[in-house]
Amino acid sequence: MIVDEFNRLFGAPPEVVVRSPGRVNLIGEHTDYNDGFALPAALDLGTDVAVRRRRDRAVRTIAASLDERDETTVDALLAPLTDGWARYVRGTVALVGADVGGLDILVDGDLPIGAGLSSSASLTVGIGLAVSTLVGAPTDGRHLARLGQRVENEIVGVNSGIMDQLAVALAVAGHALLLDCRSLDVEPVPIPSGTRLLVLDSGVARTLAGSAYNERRAQCEAAVRTLRRIAHTTWR
Repeated sequence: MIVDEFNRLFGAPPEVVVRSPGRVNLIGEHTDYNDGFALPAALDLGTDVAVRRRRDRAVRTIAASLDERDETTVDALLAPLTDGWARYVRGTVALVGADVGGLDILVDGDLPIGAGLSSSASLTVGIGLAVSTLVGAPTDGRHLARLGQRVENEIVGVNSGIMDQLAVALAVAGHALLLDCRSLDVEPVPIPSGTRLLVLDSGVARTLAGSAYNERRAQCEAAVRTLRRIAHTTWR
């Protein structure tokens, strides 16, 4: 249990504990940044985050499932990091928008990393919710989704849309979420009773940062510009 593990590792119980789900997308790939619709659903697999304030300005994070640690200070949260999960944690804490002070953070969970189940969005939304709750910053789901998207865009360098973060932040048990990515309107859609969603592992690991995601988005934007020119010429 994450509370017991936090107590063992940091010598005191956490002040806030949250669980942030992963997501699977039923339909609507690459539609969120094209102002389209998507239909994701949250998973019962997720990321557990426990946090506690410190009296100094150190930020210590342990990723239990990876058996890795990261240590920095509040003032160095945005110092360059070349790679790794710590960028997501540091970036989220930095962008919460409050002087959070020192923190002890434990991250654990059962959501596979690099399996296409939005582990990075699950992590950033979970960290965002836990730290924001701790320091009294906004915890509205759409705000947390935008925060997670900013981490991907501004810290990690992935020009992602907001589907993953919205699905994680606004998930409703037993429902998929119909997302209108133009307005960020969300409509829960009941999953029929007796229906099971099967998520199959292809065995091919991937990350947004290590994929051709940015290239694909640039291609979509170029296609839209071309279609607009054609439409403008046709209807003049």
